[in-house]
Amino acid sequence: MTSTSPIKKIPRSDGINCLGQHLACVIHDWRMAHGLKISVAARELGVSTATWGHWEETRRMPSLANLQLLALYTGIPIQHFLCPNHKQCPLGRK
Repeated sequence: MTSTSPIKKIPRSDGINCLGQHLACVIHDWRMAHGLKISVAARELGVSTATWGHWEETRRMPSLANLQLLALYTGIPIQHFLCPNHKQCPLGRK
């Protein structure tokens, strides 16, 4: 059985796998919906192509500063990057 997802799954033991997978899907889906290559999105955000690629491949997580930039750049609320079910996310509650 082959996967149709472009996201490479990397097993992790540090508890970040689920969060990394969700963030990777969100930014990949956003980029594809806007018809942008990784190099263009990365340049417009002000990070390297490798950095954006690492985020989409779940090899690295963005820093808080880069999460804030991603939210501003994409128009996606920051809690959506952090919580798969962002409507019930405790980060979005007041």
